[in-house]
Amino acid sequence: MKGKPQQIYYIKVKTTSNSSFPERLQYAMDVRDFTQQTLAERIFVARTTVNGYCTGYRMPSCELLRSIAIVLNVTTDYLLGLDDCIKIY
Repeated sequence: MKGKPQQIYYIKVKTTSNSSFPERLQYAMDVRDFTQQTLAERIFVARTTVNGYCTGYRMPSCELLRSIAIVLNVTTDYLLGLDDCIKIY
């Protein structure tokens, strides 16, 4: 017997349309209760690399952006500022 499907909720995040990638990344990490170290371990990079993303010193490659979105359960559109909603289970 199959279980009941998970209910997915989309919430509009309190960000401005000009929120930067580092701000959106940090917010998504906070919602999921991830530290820079936790995210780094999940996407197989050094913590200093994630710190560079969070400070705006670096930008992830397309492949890493996709990995970050998957791990944090957000869309790449959200991280890039094209969408202001994230999903919550």
